[in-house]
Amino acid sequence: MDKRQNELRKCLATAYEDKVKGVIDDETFVLLSNQFKKERDQLKEEQQKIQVEFEAAQKFQDGLARFKREVEGQADIRFLTRDIVGQFIDWIAVYPADRSVRPYRQKIEIHYHFIGKIEKIL
Repeated sequence: MDKRQNELRKCLATAYEDKVKGVIDDETFVLLSNQFKKERDQLKEEQQKIQVEFEAAQKFQDGLARFKREVEGQADIRFLTRDIVGQFIDWIAVYPADRSVRPYRQKIEIHYHFIGKIEKIL
């Protein structure tokens, strides 16, 4: 993305030079300039979006590493107690049951310490 942004800067500079030399008219320069600026803005927006996604993934990875350390410290669990559950689970959301179908279905979300809710278990 940075490479393309540099190319756009060079293209804009070249278009300006061509305008000054009289190679292109003002109207053409304005059109080119607007196109270059629009693409540059799109690239910046995409770059910000990727940065946010990267930071979220990094935060999840860090939390996952912390969660893994907690689990490794409890490798010899024989019975599941309230304290042990509290050590791994932040909170649980239980939604109303869907009684329109049988058997009833009920959505439950488990939010773990350090990693939050896991959408899919592979």
